[in-house]
Amino acid sequence: MFVYAPTSFSLFSFSVNAVGHLGYATGDHPKNKSAKRLTVPWHDTLPGTDALSLLSWHTRTSPFIGREREMAELEEWALSEPAVRVKFVIAEGGEGKSRLGAEFAERMHKKKKWAAGLVKLRQKISFRMHRKGTLLVIDYPEEHVTELKELFKDLGELDNNSKLRILLLTRQNYSAWEEIIDTTGAHELCDATPLNLAPLDAASVGEIYNATAWPLRMPSKHG
Repeated sequence: MFVYAPTSFSLFSFSVNAVGHLGYATGDHPKNKSAKRLTVPWHDTLPGTDALSLLSWHTRTSPFIGREREMAELEEWALSEPAVRVKFVIAEGGEGKSRLGAEFAERMHKKKKWAAGLVKLRQKISFRMHRKGTLLVIDYPEEHVTELKELFKDLGELDNNSKLRILLLTRQNYSAWEEIIDTTGAHELCDATPLNLAPLDAASVGEIYNATAWPLRMPSKHG
């Protein structure tokens, strides 16, 4: 896989492909249509939406609470000195990994003006980076191990002064990823201390339940 990374670049001129191709998008214009803007896929709720769909993290029907410590830890990691860093968030399904990653991407975009959003390893799409920093959130990387290996190898060859952060949301323990990290030489890129996401405390669960009970009866658009 060809990797090209300039030592300096103008605002929004650099792009990253979710399958591991790092370089400029086709054409020289920084707003070329071939490079997409990173986004968080929030979904509006419509009248008649079933309760199961409303419970999806995409709808933001439930308030995001009880994760202040985790958000602070992720922000500290994102703003740390190395140019390129990878971190794993580990939890069982339904514990809130995807919502945490999405809310963190939203925070980094609004608070720090980063390019930030969710990407899929199986999609060959280029995304515009930002000179202040770029955050890629990848959900369930275990489903696309070949593409992840390619991404790790390319990241290791990247000569980039701007911050690039890869947040991997997975059900697998960190030990399950060590062989891939070894074979791709990604030790210096990967934070060896993953964020192990614990279940929410009882108070937060109760607050979320009380806040969500009414929207589940009367669907409405999130704010």
